[in-house]
Amino acid sequence: MGRVGNILGIGQNAAEGDHTTDIKLDIGGGQNITAPQATPAGIDSTPLETDIAVTSSAPGDSGQNVVGYVDKKNASKNDGVYLYARSAAGVPVADIWIKTDGSVVVTNTTTTIETSAAGNIEISNAVGSFVIDPIGNITIGSGLGSITMTPAGIVSINNKLTVLP
Repeated sequence: MGRVGNILGIGQNAAEGDHTTDIKLDIGGGQNITAPQATPAGIDSTPLETDIAVTSSAPGDSGQNVVGYVDKKNASKNDGVYLYARSAAGVPVADIWIKTDGSVVVTNTTTTIETSAAGNIEISNAVGSFVIDPIGNITIGSGLGSITMTPAGIVSINNKLTVLP
């Protein structure tokens, strides 16, 4: 039987080379348990103490493994797979959004990298951008203008001056 509980504490367990995360939970009725976190291989994500933990029955001292969390502060995107990292205050600071249309967006507090389903790649921040379109045109832009180079080697500056190869 699985349970839902409020997180009371998060600890690392390095006994016998077993580097796991133990989660102390209040599962209601005055009962607290400590259960190991069980996440998919390759995903190393520590919850915040403001999250709610979800457990599943398992062998071991507590009879439970923590298999997931509910982030009470941040709403889901409901469009594909959305992974994000949060500051200690619970604010998202970086994310990867794999959308159902085939596009991928990677963002942190200063920069966005987006690959569209159509084949555009764009890297941008507050002062400029770098774009490669599906046919190979490369455009570098800033608030002062842009430079575009085509696969044929034609360079255009601010869409006014063109330099031929």
